[in-house]
Amino acid sequence: MNSFMGSNYYKGSDGFPPAQLESENVRFAEVDFNDTATASLFTIPEGAEITDIFVNVETAFTGTGNNDLDIGDLSTANRFADAVDMSTAGQIRTGFDEGELFQPLTADVTVTAIYNGTDPDAGVAQICIRFVLR
Repeated sequence: MNSFMGSNYYKGSDGFPPAQLESENVRFAEVDFNDTATASLFTIPEGAEITDIFVNVETAFTGTGNNDLDIGDLSTANRFADAVDMSTAGQIRTGFDEGELFQPLTADVTVTAIYNGTDPDAGVAQICIRFVLR
């Protein structure tokens, strides 16, 4: 691999290279049971059309009460998903706001997540958003 192309020169502040036109792009980040305050995960660029959102629960979240996750942006905590059940390991593709799919974003969006559990002692998941930029 060309060392210049593999360097951090092409990566943004979220660690990903710029989105490519007319190609599928992916952004992903890990959250865990300690993320009980809003965590900024990555940025999706203006004009992007989200094609898929899923969560891979690697280790079930084990807090008392709700073990759910909101996925949103800096102004709306649950813009993309509200109360995704994180209490069982596995891949989740339900609970997402279908109104956000295939709609061009009107500005860059910082994707956030917050775990809504009490007294957790375990839980790890990866959030993945796939999009195209036209």
